[in-house]
Amino acid sequence: MREFGERGISTEHAAMYAQMLVGMVSVTGTWWLEERKPKREEVAAHLVNLGWNGLAHLQPKPRPIPRPQS
Repeated sequence: MREFGERGISTEHAAMYAQMLVGMVSVTGTWWLEERKPKREEVAAHLVNLGWNGLAHLQPKPRPIPRPQS
């Protein structure tokens, strides 16, 4: 939670973000057990890439992007 505070992000949703990361890894792991491609290390590298680089740009107060009106 320290990382959230250092970035000015409320820790109120820290547990939710932790579950999101766990889910991302869990679902990807289940998928990989069925596919076995690409190599496990490559999948891990992509997970780290998404998790780390995505979190590096985490918005303090994210909001849904409005859909254009038709």
